[in-house]
Amino acid sequence: MSKSATLAELVTIGLNHVEEPTRYQIDPLTGFAVFSTGTKISSDDVAKLIDEDEDE
Repeated sequence: MSKSATLAELVTIGLNHVEEPTRYQIDPLTGFAVFSTGTKISSDDVAKLIDEDEDE
């Protein structure tokens, strides 16, 4: 399973546990769904997590 498919599956599982309806917007530049979790995550944060994952 690809990383993106794994991520999509995990997001779906996580959102199924949220009591409120899931709200998302479509980014006009990328066309991707954008979810708000209340926590801002920068591209640097993502890069660090990817680096940690590759080190394991």
